Amino acid sequence: LHCSCARAVFYKIYCRQRCSALQTLFGFTAFVLMWIGTFRCNFIQFAATSGTSDPISFELGIWYYRYWDLVLSTSGNFILESCHGYDDYVEMDDSWKAARAFSILTIIFAIIILVAICISACANSRNVTSAWEAPLYILTAISEGLTLLFLNSNACRKDFLVQIDETALNNLGAGVSFPETCSMGAGAKFTISSTVFFFVAAVSSYVAHGAEKGEIKEEEEAGLREPLNV
Repeated sequence: LHCSCARAVFYKIYCRQRCSALQTLFGFTAFVLMWIGTFRCNFIQFAATSGTSDPISFELGIWYYRYWDLVLSTSGNFILESCHGYDDYVEMDDSWKAARAFSILTIIFAIIILVAICISACANSRNVTSAWEAPLYILTAISEGLTLLFLNSNACRKDFLVQIDETALNNLGAGVSFPETCSMGAGAKFTISSTVFFFVAAVSSYVAHGAEKGEIKEEEEAGLREPLNV
């Protein structure tokens, strides 16, 4: 009986430690992917469909868009690529504003989770995870997923390109054409991956917390039975 009880306790400890480690790994991975997907300027893209032999695409993000600047010098002409913030005159519809709001909420939730992970790693407590961590991961995943509303915004329509870089479009020539609607860029794909990792981290956190509760219960029951076995 003692051997089987010890094995059960050992299994619960192993399950708790493993799930807690997975929660930390998935949570940190989701945080990195979220940061890259949100603050880069390649959430969506418009790839040229005809009129050019070289691949040309315009890339836009929730907060920034990809910008090209032609630099003329005695050594030659260079094209500098960077991410620029949108000008004040750019019109943003409700879907775009909602995507921005949810991206801010996601960052707030993710920072809270990151702080919780650091505290859990440094604290000398028998409970590695808290009961509120799994629901917070779920909220973060939902908020992160809702940033995909940007795909339904006015930025995903071809006529929006004229607002942000009409000069670049004219320089490409009349023969170059772009699709009427955008396609997902690397940023949107990172966001989807981040959402999945947040959900998996939530499941890992829930399992780890359940294993901890079971471990405590086993220890309490063992303590209650000990006097009877003497």
